Amino acid sequence: MAQPEKQFENQIKRWLESQGIYKLGTPANKMTVPPCGYYEKRLGSAMTGAGKPDLLVVVKGRALEFEIKCETGRPSELQIYIISQINKSGGFGTLVYPKDFEKFKAYIMELKK
Repeated sequence: MAQPEKQFENQIKRWLESQGIYKLGTPANKMTVPPCGYYEKRLGSAMTGAGKPDLLVVVKGRALEFEIKCETGRPSELQIYIISQINKSGGFGTLVYPKDFEKFKAYIMELKK
């Protein structure tokens, strides 16, 4: 069984796809609703860049960075620093906990308009 953070991440991905925001590279014949964006799962490591947010989500040309945490998860100092850098540069980066899922969905829906 998947860990709570992975379960929450999968829930987010399923919801994004239901809104036309598909995993980068999804074939058109696998899209069930018209596309309006994409997401990319990030894997952080010393080689690829530790501390990067878990998901890059692009909605109608707007790039968003999300660090996904389960209710008891805590971000590292590096994750907080990187999200801060994203926001200071005019981007959008944030932590998402299960309690924030409705707010997350509302924000994405607003961008889709």
